[in-house]
Amino acid sequence: MKFFDIIVGTVTLFSATAAAVRIGDCAGDGGGIWQNQEKIKAIGAADDYKDHGDPFCETKYKQGVVINEIEVWANSEVVRGIRFGYSDGTSSSTHGKAEGDRNQKIQWDSAHDKVEKITVWGNGIGTRVGKIQIETLSGKKLEVGRDIKKQTPYELEVGGGIILASYGAQGFDINKIGFLVIAEPVQHVTISDVVFADDIKAQYAKKQGIESKVLYSTTFENNQKLNQTFSFWNTITKTIERSVTETLTTAWGTTVTMELSAEFMGIGPSFGLQERFDITYAQAEEEKTAKTTTLTWHHDGTVPVGGIVGCVAYTESGSMDSDYTSTVTVDIGLNGKKFQFKENGHLKSMGWAQAQSVCGEGKSAADLEKEILKQNKGRRDVDEDGGIDAVRRVARGMLGA
Repeated sequence: MKFFDIIVGTVTLFSATAAAVRIGDCAGDGGGIWQNQEKIKAIGAADDYKDHGDPFCETKYKQGVVINEIEVWANSEVVRGIRFGYSDGTSSSTHGKAEGDRNQKIQWDSAHDKVEKITVWGNGIGTRVGKIQIETLSGKKLEVGRDIKKQTPYELEVGGGIILASYGAQGFDINKIGFLVIAEPVQHVTISDVVFADDIKAQYAKKQGIESKVLYSTTFENNQKLNQTFSFWNTITKTIERSVTETLTTAWGTTVTMELSAEFMGIGPSFGLQERFDITYAQAEEEKTAKTTTLTWHHDGTVPVGGIVGCVAYTESGSMDSDYTSTVTVDIGLNGKKFQFKENGHLKSMGWAQAQSVCGEGKSAADLEKEILKQNKGRRDVDEDGGIDAVRRVARGMLGA
């Protein structure tokens, strides 16, 4: 279907659609991430109009940044100027002129609100953009430009509701304008290839961020005439906390999965931490998540006649606080389309190792606790081959566990 602007009172029809030159990062198909190429069109000056103006391209999508603010200036005849704001807080320069008695601005949170409708009108004679209207799902609306009579509106495809780019041509006014939107809704975002600024292995070797903690202790005494058996066991729930600060992934408005190696806490793979966890961003750039883990121990033994056995359950907690670089992958729609960009972030994390228990004949629980903590403190500077397992073996040998 071909659309035309109509000059009321005449039979002359002027086409407002035009194949404006897309330059820079607005050129091409964007790797297939924006709408169907056949449906991309710029509205304004006709192809045969001699003063097309200077082409422009506004986009930062390759850096993971989207457009979430648009301000328009106009008078009663044409759109004079336009400026764009980005999800990273920056703004473009003004294209055209920030002049005219009609001025509106629309700003939306791309993580929680999507563009539902983009409509553009020509100026009725095929030389300029006449009016721009943008609506979001939450009901926000920009509508600024000439007084529309019987002109045909050009409703542009909005795809997944995220504006990746805008392009067109400018001079003293806005000659043409078009929008490039993400083809389909974003399904998922994954943060991978995380590289920390701090050397995790070096931290682990020096036991930085690692602290031994006693979970429970007791002393078994035998005042009977026969040896007595005992069972030292329990279960305790602890909280694993993570705080991830990202500046760009918040714009995509979906669950983000962060993939990390088992060493990311700086305390080694013996902690059995999950390598993937999900983040659902709220308004803030910093997302705090917490989950619980169960620490269980069980130790059976025998208390000799007239003797005592002290038992202690302990674990180690580890913390990580570091900047990182990563690769962010955005999965689009159900057709396997995706694109990637690099992102910097910061991770704070607190986790727990599996519980360990030791029992020592002839020792009270209080004395045993002191020995365990003293032994661990003496091992804080062990080399990488020592680690937690070496501390555990020495403790067992010393305490007769």
